[in-house]
Amino acid sequence: MQKLIALGLLIVLAGCASPLAAPHNGSCPAPAAATLLVSQSLGSAPLVVRVQLEADAVRFIGIDTLGSLQFNARLAKQKVALETQPFYRGLDPETLVSALYWWLIRDSLNPSCVSAAGLNLQHTGQGTQLQSSSRTVWQWQPEAPNTIALPLKNITLQIRTNSP
Repeated sequence: MQKLIALGLLIVLAGCASPLAAPHNGSCPAPAAATLLVSQSLGSAPLVVRVQLEADAVRFIGIDTLGSLQFNARLAKQKVALETQPFYRGLDPETLVSALYWWLIRDSLNPSCVSAAGLNLQHTGQGTQLQSSSRTVWQWQPEAPNTIALPLKNITLQIRTNSP
């Protein structure tokens, strides 16, 4: 019985730990190049994330505020190729990259782009939501334009840019 309970708990935790999907294909717009300062509600140190456009991909380079590389991620064809430094202690980079990708294209989100990632797009009176199996995985509100909520992970991201 204990093994069955442990197995069930492991399955539940694995489902919660899965990263947020983010496609980069013909149905989704490419985000603009940007430099972002991202603070996580986890209490980890803020990250500077540089977003660079490549011929067939978008690259996200995360560095700490002292300039040390934390991760290097390349998003292409619905897959994230990722190199993470062993001392990185924040939100898993694949989820972070996906959350930032959706935030960067938030004004251009369309159902075909979102469905390419296996998600559903919902516009509500409280803003924009991306849902997976009717559960909200990403949320953005115009009243708090520089904030992203990841409800399943109980994480909020605050983003600062150089633009107003």
